[in-house]
Amino acid sequence: MYEKGINEDLLKALGERIRENRKAKGFSQEKLAELSDLHPTYISHLETGKANPSLIILTNIANALEVHICDLVTDKNKVAFDKTLLDIQSALDSSSEDQKIKIQSMLEAVKGMLK
Repeated sequence: MYEKGINEDLLKALGERIRENRKAKGFSQEKLAELSDLHPTYISHLETGKANPSLIILTNIANALEVHICDLVTDKNKVAFDKTLLDIQSALDSSSEDQKIKIQSMLEAVKGMLK
């Protein structure tokens, strides 16, 4: 089970993505509520992380916004970052010990230049 703070953070992040997508479409909360068959107050609660929507509600909102449900529930920046880390790990896994030592030295040199 997740800790309360983690759940709150997830709901706030979800609400932010709903708001961003709503604004990108030029919809008011009232318009999104109408299109998704919800009450405007509930949309407000979603966007502020005060409501925990069901899968059906998320699907209705995604359909109203004409986005995939993944666009509402996934942090694209984190996914891209995680994929980058996995790509780096894969490259390191296929490197020899000598190559790993050289790569580490190169990273430390680049990091030093960025100071």
